[in-house]
Amino acid sequence: MLLVSPSPEGVKKPFTFKTTNINVYSLEEAMYHAFHDWKSSIEDIFSNEFSKWVEEELKLFYISSKIKSSKSNTLSNRLMDFLKTIDYFSENELETMKAEIVSWENRLEWEKLKEHADFLLSKNQPSKAYSYYIKALQVEKNQVLYNNLGIALLKMEYYNKAEASFKSAYELDEKNEDILFNLMEATIYNENYNDAKTLLNNYMEHHESKDAYFYYGELYRLSGDDKNAVDFYEKSIKLGDDLHSYLRLFDIYMKHSQLDYAKKILEFVPLQNQNTVEYIVKLAELHQTSHNMSAAIGCIEKALTDERDSLTLWIHLARLHRLSYDYQKATSAITKALEINNLDDEARLEYALIKKSQGKIKDYQAVLKSIVHGVKSFYRDVTTI
Repeated sequence: MLLVSPSPEGVKKPFTFKTTNINVYSLEEAMYHAFHDWKSSIEDIFSNEFSKWVEEELKLFYISSKIKSSKSNTLSNRLMDFLKTIDYFSENELETMKAEIVSWENRLEWEKLKEHADFLLSKNQPSKAYSYYIKALQVEKNQVLYNNLGIALLKMEYYNKAEASFKSAYELDEKNEDILFNLMEATIYNENYNDAKTLLNNYMEHHESKDAYFYYGELYRLSGDDKNAVDFYEKSIKLGDDLHSYLRLFDIYMKHSQLDYAKKILEFVPLQNQNTVEYIVKLAELHQTSHNMSAAIGCIEKALTDERDSLTLWIHLARLHRLSYDYQKATSAITKALEINNLDDEARLEYALIKKSQGKIKDYQAVLKSIVHGVKSFYRDVTTI
């Protein structure tokens, strides 16, 4: 049974929806527009202008008061309350619409949380990013969130939890190679070498890539087989890896005290990558091992002219000054690092070591205690994943 329209006849002044520029002359028209174009009209429906128009132009005082007094805490509930003020839509129509709005609300919520988490991750604050990814996953479980959570956990060296997170992402998107390689990395660093080799072998049956060869190199290096690791890093370089395999070869040669080979490897790094933070740190390490501290400090300082916000470079500069017994410059450098991120454990540890080197044992112990307490507290949270 149709109800008589609550809107009066002969309404001369329409209400104009600002976003769509649609004019409506009755409550039914407003409802129709809100139902079919709710994303564009929602702000207008709950504006003071609309409730005033309903009251003054349509003379629907009761409905106007209901719109004003809507206390629902979600957009979907508020809109449902409005659309139910008269029997204009069927229950099926309203339920379908509510499901659409709830889905949209959830997406909006998790995307905001993800965006904030991604920003924190880009600022090298993985522990803070972690908490926002967890909140986002409570709203929506998808491969993007699981993948990015895994990256945060990798940065914090929680390899077991990172592997589990990447597995969840990969199960949702098995065609995504980025997720697959992240899973390989976490599996290798978690020392699940057999599982990692199975993933790599399955991938290599259908593909050949520098990334796969690089991870084969990682697998063998971390399992103690440097000879095979070198072979695979060299294969990765032949297929186009222009930095990471070089640096891993450098690490192997440094481990075996083959300084000449290590030096040559750095010389072979393509020029476009010889100004990266990773390369500069390795070059400084080579100078330091060769007992040329002034050269080590010099290459870090030179890099900082272009990379003033590099936390890694400031920490390394502080460490080199500490090892050179220049505690004033070491303190100045670590202060810069802490200004960039005062929660970074590596920076805080270097600060503590500088204090210890200066004989300020109480300061050293206080910082160390704070770091250990933070790690224990965070570990308790992470184990709940």
